[in-house]
Amino acid sequence: WECKTTSFPRVQDLFVFKCPKLKGTKVVVSDELRISGNSMDTSHTDGGTDSLAIFRLHFFPKLLSLELTLCHHIERISQEYAHNHLMHLRINDCPQLKSFLFPKPMQILFPSLIKMHIVTCPEVELFPDGGLPLNIKEMSLSCLKLIASLRDNLDPNTCLQTLNIQHLDVLCFPDEVLLPRSLTSLDIYDCRNLKKMHYKGLCHLSSLRLQGCPSLECLPAEGLYGCPLLKEVL
Repeated sequence: WECKTTSFPRVQDLFVFKCPKLKGTKVVVSDELRISGNSMDTSHTDGGTDSLAIFRLHFFPKLLSLELTLCHHIERISQEYAHNHLMHLRINDCPQLKSFLFPKPMQILFPSLIKMHIVTCPEVELFPDGGLPLNIKEMSLSCLKLIASLRDNLDPNTCLQTLNIQHLDVLCFPDEVLLPRSLTSLDIYDCRNLKKMHYKGLCHLSSLRLQGCPSLECLPAEGLYGCPLLKEVL
């Protein structure tokens, strides 16, 4: 089935779930778009198809929130010009997603983005060149290379406050120079092999949560020295 309508002016929340034959994605919605469990193997203009499975975000210029889940054929996400409305970007379990086709830095393309969630997308290893949006406050990540690239992509004046780390296959975390000084909350979930925490990377936190880390042997024996905001929690 192909959706040929290009505008639903009264729609505020569009949720597409398990519609594998849906072809049309050129729909203008005003608020939130959630796509889950769809092959999404065509993202087209003028009736054509795109064999590269590019999700063209600029088709949705008024979108505030985008969620892509279990979209097995999406390989790239593109945005041609500044998207001044998008605030939340959530991408889950898109195993073929490889890269972002952004002609300009995300700081320019997504000035309003405050939350970004990229989890279980193993082919995405690097953020787009040019740095992450300055106003981003919350991130969720599960790829080690993506997390490592934070250091080169976060501006010194970043507003990032909350970082959620999931499914990370590491023995130690975090690198003391990896986390920005603005970070106040760190959540670590389902890191099965994590054994040790480097407390020097936690000095600015007021909240630290650890869940599903069965190999974690202990927090630093000397305590979290220099982390006064965490004393009451521990």
